[in-house]
Amino acid sequence: TILAVIFLVNSMKIWRRRREANAPLSPIEPLPAGMFNAHAYEKHGRWGSAASTPASLSPERAKPPGLAARTPIEAGLPTQDAIIWEAERRIVFTGFSADYLIEGLDLPAWSDERGCECPGPRNVVFDGGRKFRYQWKVVVNAETDENGWQYAWRFTEGAEWLCTLDTVNTWVRRRQHHGRCLGPIEEPEGGANDAATPGMEPMASDAKIGREAASGAPARTVEEMLTENEQYRRYIQLYLSIRNDVDFIVGILEKYKNLITWRDETITGMIFVFLLIIFALSFVVPTSLVFGFFVGLTFYIGSMMGQRKRANRALFLDQLSRWSSSVCGQQLSLKASDSCSVLEERGVSRLGLRDWCNRTFMTQLNLRSVDLCTTLGELGDLVVLASACFEKTPRRYRAWHSDFYNNLIDHVPSDETHHDARSICYKAADPVSLPAVS
Repeated sequence: TILAVIFLVNSMKIWRRRREANAPLSPIEPLPAGMFNAHAYEKHGRWGSAASTPASLSPERAKPPGLAARTPIEAGLPTQDAIIWEAERRIVFTGFSADYLIEGLDLPAWSDERGCECPGPRNVVFDGGRKFRYQWKVVVNAETDENGWQYAWRFTEGAEWLCTLDTVNTWVRRRQHHGRCLGPIEEPEGGANDAATPGMEPMASDAKIGREAASGAPARTVEEMLTENEQYRRYIQLYLSIRNDVDFIVGILEKYKNLITWRDETITGMIFVFLLIIFALSFVVPTSLVFGFFVGLTFYIGSMMGQRKRANRALFLDQLSRWSSSVCGQQLSLKASDSCSVLEERGVSRLGLRDWCNRTFMTQLNLRSVDLCTTLGELGDLVVLASACFEKTPRRYRAWHSDFYNNLIDHVPSDETHHDARSICYKAADPVSLPAVS
């Protein structure tokens, strides 16, 4: 009922505004050049062709240069950069998908600068009988969310595009893919086809990377999980994580308190003897030796952490090299010092790289965090930190000397165990005699 009332109110506002202006809605904010030129939103609520573009639009805006109207190929000049828009629609409790777009009302799933339907981003673009190599990147800035999406009520010229999802007022979204022309592709003398050229497969497969595993099983990406149920689940997960952190910290403080309060006589007796030994050694052992011991222990722990970090980074780079080699069609050996643009130059987009990281290492990285990584080593550290697939803490063996401190703390009871019937420290409440009923 609430959604129906909101829909009727917004419909009345749109109808009243159109009736007063007797023209299509004026834009609330400037849109990218050519976004709604060839398929302008007509008076009857449908996307028209280039012939139905309003006459108020200037010829330059009504017909911007597209892939078919580029700099003359015969002059040997490179093709201009290209812009492709990705569009999706949302259904309640289902999420966004290009399959929900309404034909004739919404934009196509992929559209060029003029609003015409086109294939998705491709590494190779044919123009004037020649092939040009393109490098694609999703535009992520302050006007988009962390994955490059903008949200609105519907695809109209007067749509107010937001950078965050509103489950009530946003039902469509768009994302801009910017393609940079790297230059023409020279054909080999043997006349090899496109399949023989490494790294030249269509970038349209990048949209499926992360959605389909190597076996063809579907896998949901971060963008597809943006639904009402998923937001509710994330809020619950955030609440549980905060509660668990608070419970852990309070439990540790209670254990430190119970070390000296004789809650467990055995543990407190051991601590008492240990403090007596330290007090006796303080008269014999120089302070410099004690200070040097703790400094050396700190460097030893840091060295062990650095070894694990480098080992996990090497494991990530090895899997990344094998995956990128299968995508590019040539053997690659990636290093931590290599720039992330190395993969883009070989046809692997940031979107495809992000989806592969999320699918392989079960993370939820966004494009903005991936764009901040300048080298593959920084990307590896980011994935290792966010993933639970790597062994980041040393194993605790079932022996007292493997981790003496944590093993001791595990045996110290907290105040919660005093009231937990499953704990060995549980103590039943003393019986209370009730007064006689008169």
